[in-house]
Amino acid sequence: MKVRYAKFEDMKAISEIATDSMKITYKGILSDEYLNSLSYEEAHQKYESRFDKGFWCVCENEGEILGYSWFDTKQEEEGYPEYDCELIAIYIKPELKGKGIGKEIFNFVTNELKNKGKRKMILWVLENNLPSIGFYKKIGGKLLGKKEKERAGEIHTEISFGYDLLVK
Repeated sequence: MKVRYAKFEDMKAISEIATDSMKITYKGILSDEYLNSLSYEEAHQKYESRFDKGFWCVCENEGEILGYSWFDTKQEEEGYPEYDCELIAIYIKPELKGKGIGKEIFNFVTNELKNKGKRKMILWVLENNLPSIGFYKKIGGKLLGKKEKERAGEIHTEISFGYDLLVK
């Protein structure tokens, strides 16, 4: 198992992982109507259009992509000026959660951001996404705050976690 920067041709697998993971992770959080409307084709177009925005990495084993992350060397959320980078997304194939893939990806992302001269990373997670919140707390996330955000046509609360990249 290794983590590497994604290539454009990885976006198909990334979009499928995102779609499958969202349908399971957000069940009971986002509306069934929205989750049922998610498709590989739309996700593929959306992710391909975002490929040059920030950085993408994948975790693979023997050529199979197991999970991915999208991150950036900047973050634009008001109220957190000391946080100079952001973990935008991290998704793992649903059937492979709990096998250390997320931690491998997270460590790759934080090391890469640190190597790019970044000091503090922020991420946002839906308040009702308890498994992800548990994961982010377990790997040292410091709870920073909350915000309301429109997701899937509804207002949801997101909470933020911060990480000091220089303390590891």
